[in-house]
Amino acid sequence: MKKFMILTIMVAITFVMAQDEVLVMQEESLVEQSKIATTFTYGVKGGVSFNHFLGDFPIDITPKLYTGFTAGVFGNYKINDKFSVQPEILYTRKGSKFKNKYSDIADLYFKTDWIEIPILGMYQINDDFSLFCGPYLGFYLNGQYVIELLSVLY
Repeated sequence: MKKFMILTIMVAITFVMAQDEVLVMQEESLVEQSKIATTFTYGVKGGVSFNHFLGDFPIDITPKLYTGFTAGVFGNYKINDKFSVQPEILYTRKGSKFKNKYSDIADLYFKTDWIEIPILGMYQINDDFSLFCGPYLGFYLNGQYVIELLSVLY
């Protein structure tokens, strides 16, 4: 009977100690998850864009590459070690340069201004390489056709 009582007490103590270890492990896991879940970074983004219009144009007009720019801000919400969500708000200038029979006299441009709001999912492959994917909303602000006269030497 004594052996049974001692064995029962030892099993109960082991069970209680194991429960304490499980609770400690769960608390550590919750702390780690909360660190990952609350990780938020933000920053400024900028760059150069190269684009031109596609489509049917009159024979004497050919679209050429236009150099625009993009600038804005972003935030990054880290969900876990590999995945995060990155919303952005960007101002983008797009357009096209046109070449025609008067290109030696003037440069012709069509410029458009946009506000773009991408919501990107980011998958971190390793420390140096990430994949981004997601939809975006684009709001057209303004468009203008510009003719820049070139100085002609006679």
